[in-house]
Amino acid sequence: FIHKLFGDFVVPNVLNNITEIGLVRASIPQYGIGNFPYEKDDIVAIISKGHPLSKKDTPVEIEAFHGIPLAISFDISDTVYTVFGQHAAYNVAIITFINETAIEWARTFNSIAIIPFSDADTRHTIGMVIRPINDPGMYISSVFLIRKDRELSYAGKLFLEEIGVLK
Repeated sequence: FIHKLFGDFVVPNVLNNITEIGLVRASIPQYGIGNFPYEKDDIVAIISKGHPLSKKDTPVEIEAFHGIPLAISFDISDTVYTVFGQHAAYNVAIITFINETAIEWARTFNSIAIIPFSDADTRHTIGMVIRPINDPGMYISSVFLIRKDRELSYAGKLFLEEIGVLK
């Protein structure tokens, strides 16, 4: 049985034995949770074609964002504040729950969307420029979560083995 929840509910559901296996793409607490890394997405800048930072095709330096309003997705807010904060280069205008909203904010208000990027986002970026950000910390990982003190069911073990995160 698979169901989709907002990330804030995944960890409590795993901890309270409501969900056997959770999948999140965000920072997670370490208490009582075992995690299995699954996928890694780069965090990129989505820029409207008329914006000055859209003119190059090289990775954007963090300092280039200084003073520019940013639209970021909630699941990467800790990463953005940590990485951008080291350079005093952030001006977060809005934090969204979905990438599409951050992209539309950038399209409409000439800001820049900072989002974790996967192939699923390409249909929303038509007419926009996608630029990598030049910092090794600009990524987010998806991880499967289980309770450390709970034995996985046969189906749970089989699932994690099949996708290659449990050996």
